[in-house]
Amino acid sequence: MPTRIERAYKGLWADLYARLQYVPATVPAQAASGAAAGRLTSDLVGAVFSIVSGNVAVNSSTGALTTTTTAPVGGTIAAKVRVEDASNTLAYEIDIAIPISLPTFPIANNSKIIFLGHSYIGGGVFSNYLSSQTGTQGLQGYSANPLGVLNNISAINGSYNIDIFASANNPWLTLALNPTGLELMDGAEQGINGDHIVAAVNGFPGITARIPYCLTLGPQALYIDIGVNDIDIGLTSQGDNSPNIIIPALMNAVNLILAGGVPLFIKTIATGLTLWPPGDIRYTYVNQVNNAIVALEGTQGVVVLDCRTVDNVQTINGIAAYDSGGLHPTWPLVRAEVQQVIAPAFAANVIQGDNRNLNPLSISNVFPFPGTPGTAGTKNTGVTGVVATGMALQRNAGSSTYVGSKQLISAGNEYQVIDVTPVNDGTAIHEIIYKCQADLSLATLGFTPGTWFVAYVPVALDNWAGWQINTPSTPAPVSFFNEIYNTSSTKIWAADQVLCPINTLTNPEVFTVKVLVPPTGLNPSILKYATQPIQIRHRADAGVIGTTGRAIVGSFILEAISNPMTTWNLGAPY
Repeated sequence: MPTRIERAYKGLWADLYARLQYVPATVPAQAASGAAAGRLTSDLVGAVFSIVSGNVAVNSSTGALTTTTTAPVGGTIAAKVRVEDASNTLAYEIDIAIPISLPTFPIANNSKIIFLGHSYIGGGVFSNYLSSQTGTQGLQGYSANPLGVLNNISAINGSYNIDIFASANNPWLTLALNPTGLELMDGAEQGINGDHIVAAVNGFPGITARIPYCLTLGPQALYIDIGVNDIDIGLTSQGDNSPNIIIPALMNAVNLILAGGVPLFIKTIATGLTLWPPGDIRYTYVNQVNNAIVALEGTQGVVVLDCRTVDNVQTINGIAAYDSGGLHPTWPLVRAEVQQVIAPAFAANVIQGDNRNLNPLSISNVFPFPGTPGTAGTKNTGVTGVVATGMALQRNAGSSTYVGSKQLISAGNEYQVIDVTPVNDGTAIHEIIYKCQADLSLATLGFTPGTWFVAYVPVALDNWAGWQINTPSTPAPVSFFNEIYNTSSTKIWAADQVLCPINTLTNPEVFTVKVLVPPTGLNPSILKYATQPIQIRHRADAGVIGTTGRAIVGSFILEAISNPMTTWNLGAPY
């Protein structure tokens, strides 16, 4: 039972609180000095307010509070405030804590998500560059491969805006940094091969310097994958790779993102055990930095993508999990990370809803054979069965045999089925192409110079071992080419992607590619769909002889769209 002194103390506190109250206003994390931080109220006649201590200022007559320092990320600003009556005969003081907001998950459907980091991001997408094509500052589009998480996630789930743009105007991904032009990218793609957390001895800018630019693009979330180069080479000009240096630098980058009002996904560091085996000090450093990343779990606005268990392997389905140098994941490991950790985390923290128009019979689909119905398509040697009208199946490498058939999805909408019987003829990789019988005229499609269109194609593979390929020239089983040629039969633009949609027959993945038609001066003429839009590759060695595989390709969807770069606060790419 409270003592008389305790009751008296509580009564005094209640009187103080009744006489002087703080009405909070949540200070956003990005607020610098001068942010509104609430107000003071009092029942004292002619009350005059003042600050006893703390990083706040007060309007003496109205009680309005503002911050006098940059707000910390999370937590509070503490202050002691005072009120006096007009005659200065009564005065009360009270301690207050001003809350600082943090961004939160979940974020809205179709949110823009930026992928910021090193080669685990940048190595998945390359710009096509030819310096002599001055009409586009050398740009010729881009190519995305299965080593990048961006196109893997967008193929699995259409709930996010993960737009990839070839662009000569990103202030960080420049010719000065990469004279070959392979990293002239913008939008969701903000990976630089070799980058660090901060500017490092090897000349890379560091993500810390690049975060402000990323925030100008108006993302609703960032994904960061960084740290392996800092451990490998060293973060500071002295080459220090100690976690005592790396962890504070990484936490500062996290705080900069949160202070920008943007939540983030942060991935643990992956590295092959062949590169830094147990006993190598860098193996210990990776574990220490990863422990610091995992410790962020539970921080408001932060989702940790803990891939440590997935990454701690040497092979996946007989393919090395890391490249010959031991540093970079191969596509089977990237796909395992996406399927087991990254895609589920995205789905749990972004309001779901597919934003793609996947109805091939929609009036906006200008592909000349919408729904790919019929069986009047053509076949070459080694291919039997039926092919969709207007389309063709062509064996392009090896002597394996193929049988075409149709799968009815809905009235007027049919998928092309391709069954594979491997023939071991010594050819390393066998290939079949699914294509149109003639190239598509841009004018007929209604795609004029300088305009944009989106291309969708559902694809699926069964769980056949023959799809498990990984050679330097053939990194994954399915490619989708969107290549624009001019009136002189020269390629002037491309937007190509490679996927590995293994074991997806019941839930096909979708190539999603946004394409810019080059300007009039380059004379864009055709979309070269009579050569190679869909290439399917597989093994035919002794390990798969006696087994068969199945691939399914859905109807192509080509649809004119408004300029997607404006959504990213970006101007023209060239």
